[in-house]
Amino acid sequence: MERSAKIQCNCTTCIDDPDNAWYYQEDKLYKFQEVTDVVQCQNSGEMVLIQSLLKDITEEVGQAEIDEKENEEIPKVVEVFISYSHKDEGFKDELRTTLKPLERWAMISIWDDRNIEAGGYWKDIILDKLEASDIIILLISPDFMASDFCIEIELENAIERHLRGKARVLPLVIRICPQWRDHEALARLQTVLKDGKSVTEQDDRDKAWGDVYTAVKQWVDSRDNWEAIAEEEERRRKANKKRKAKKKKENARRGKRKANNDQKKKKNK
Repeated sequence: MERSAKIQCNCTTCIDDPDNAWYYQEDKLYKFQEVTDVVQCQNSGEMVLIQSLLKDITEEVGQAEIDEKENEEIPKVVEVFISYSHKDEGFKDELRTTLKPLERWAMISIWDDRNIEAGGYWKDIILDKLEASDIIILLISPDFMASDFCIEIELENAIERHLRGKARVLPLVIRICPQWRDHEALARLQTVLKDGKSVTEQDDRDKAWGDVYTAVKQWVDSRDNWEAIAEEEERRRKANKKRKAKKKKENARRGKRKANNDQKKKKNK
């Protein structure tokens, strides 16, 4: 059974001496209200309006609900960093347009180097933004792969954060570019579009950008699980590495046995 709240009397005597104030049971006040408008304080004998007592408790509950909502954790805006070659500016703008609804709904904040104001130390700003980012979208193209800054600075820092579970790196192939498959770290990452196909290879370009939107939103929604996902990915990487090392040793032993057997056969001849 739900317990009835106790309401402090608001007569002059009880307000002046709250330590010795009289208290009413809330459920009884509602019953009294059906037959009368007032109730008598058992300490002072003063008559008190029942409605004023119930109003006080209603205001307290309302304020408590407001305080609880204010104390609720505000969802973190996911910081999105776009790494791209300036020769692919048009694709970058299409990506921004695609993700604009998420930005409008305060789910993400998008940043690229065109946000740098005149006079800013561009390299330091880019590295700071990269370090603070949650999602790093790589716009993969031949020009991206040819850029020393994109590969040696932005990509390396992005992969390091990805492996620590601090960010998610999403490779988006925008133009036909077989070169990315030869980059060891990049080739291990799942591309945004299926089978690593580029945006320009898609039969329906609007659908391709729609798939990009869905993929980014899924990662935004799963933000709290990134570190656990990274740990599981690291566990799988180590297990695969161990299996490969074991297979390599087995092949070496097999090769050694075969060489010994071949040598014995030659001697027997």
